[in-house]
Amino acid sequence: FQAEDGIRDIGVTGVQTCALPISSVPGREFPNGISVKPSTRSLSIQPWHAFVLWFFGATCMASVMVCRSWKTIRILQRSTHCAPSHLMALSEQIVKSLGIRQMPQIQLSSEASVPMLVYSGTIRLVLPSDFEIRFGVEGCRMGIAHELAHYKRSDLWWNLLPTFVSIVLFFWPPAWLAARRYYLAMELACDELEIG
Repeated sequence: FQAEDGIRDIGVTGVQTCALPISSVPGREFPNGISVKPSTRSLSIQPWHAFVLWFFGATCMASVMVCRSWKTIRILQRSTHCAPSHLMALSEQIVKSLGIRQMPQIQLSSEASVPMLVYSGTIRLVLPSDFEIRFGVEGCRMGIAHELAHYKRSDLWWNLLPTFVSIVLFFWPPAWLAARRYYLAMELACDELEIG
């Protein structure tokens, strides 16, 4: 039967159930001692929730960067050999022109596609095995001079700063944009030093 205030009581084998209308007003009392009270529970984010998410993201970013660097170092360690004497002589001339006190170890690698500075106990300048064939003498001079400019500026160590910032602020796009602009400015500075 239809009870007052729109409440229906349906008797099923001696058990009464009550279905409240959708338009029930929180806090209003109904017949038969039934009342509707507003919920006091709310979804809240605790500070440690945000820390856990940040820590997980930063750890993933750091792991990816470390794995890439370690993989590159391991590949180069297995495939490097000493550079020929004429490349060593060319490198010595560039070292003197740039005013570098100590020349890094120079090696060739069949796994390298471009010249690069690599740290594995000591800083090494690694050149592709076919570097001279692909770019000629002048290309070799420019490539070696560019990497030695990085060596003179200690860019291998300064690069740790934007890398660290990118890991800590991985969730903030301006941090990635700033790191990219830093790398671009670094490359332009080395080109200027190489030309000068």
